[in-house]
Amino acid sequence: MHYAFGALEQRFRQKHANTIFIVAESRGRAEEEEFRFTTAKFCSEPSFGSFLQAVVDDTVTLEFTLSLLADGSPRQHGYLWRTPKSQVTKLFAYQRDLA
Repeated sequence: MHYAFGALEQRFRQKHANTIFIVAESRGRAEEEEFRFTTAKFCSEPSFGSFLQAVVDDTVTLEFTLSLLADGSPRQHGYLWRTPKSQVTKLFAYQRDLA
């Protein structure tokens, strides 16, 4: 997989210019599932340098995702960048607790 740094930086800054991360507790399942939001954090000023360092440190990884449809055929969801919840706010210069 190859990404041009310029294109990757532009997409990263565009997608996460202003992002809210919410933590919730859940109970129940399927249609009966309920959520209680416990914390929320507003983040902005994404740091591409921090993102690249996280890739080098292996705290941000690239995953190819797919699932099976009811008929058993595959559905591609494409590539997703993933990072542990404990690391995600390190990618932003500005953070503010909302709740």
